[in-house]
Amino acid sequence: MSDKKGWPPGIEMYILLYLSDALESFESEIRKETLWCLSNFASESPELTHAIITNQKSINQIIKILREDRDIGVINEGVFVLGNLLNSSRINDFDILMGYRILPLLLESVVKFDKYDTILEVLFQSIGICLKNGELRRTNPMEDNLVLKAFIELGGKDLLEKYQNTQRERLYSLIQEIMLEFFTVREVDI
Repeated sequence: MSDKKGWPPGIEMYILLYLSDALESFESEIRKETLWCLSNFASESPELTHAIITNQKSINQIIKILREDRDIGVINEGVFVLGNLLNSSRINDFDILMGYRILPLLLESVVKFDKYDTILEVLFQSIGICLKNGELRRTNPMEDNLVLKAFIELGGKDLLEKYQNTQRERLYSLIQEIMLEFFTVREVDI
């Protein structure tokens, strides 16, 4: 799996098992560095992304960290892991992540971490990825984007509208991109 010089084949899987355990550490610095490692692994290859996504213990710990951790540095890394997993996942892996109720978690996190621009940017990027993957799931153009439908039902469109006029430039651009792509009527849609 790895082409890193000197690494035995498959070593990443052993490392992932160790990292999964390290997410439970009481030391915030260990959780933070563990999440940083997972984030890098998630962006390394589809195989490693799949290995993380299918490791229920790791995903549950990442979700727990985003919901309960009090260290903003740890949370920041957790958001990046989730973003990299969504960005690097194959469609079947995306379905697994959706089974963990990632979309409500992203929306909850936007509200919870409103003061942190970097976290918000990654959260809105992740939301955009979810909505795009929802488009990819459609088998014909007349079908509903089920992810978009769930997003709206969860109050996601209202949340986007709340941030639509933000003075934070990068955040504004991300939100406008999502609004234009998923919430404007196009001639083709009519």
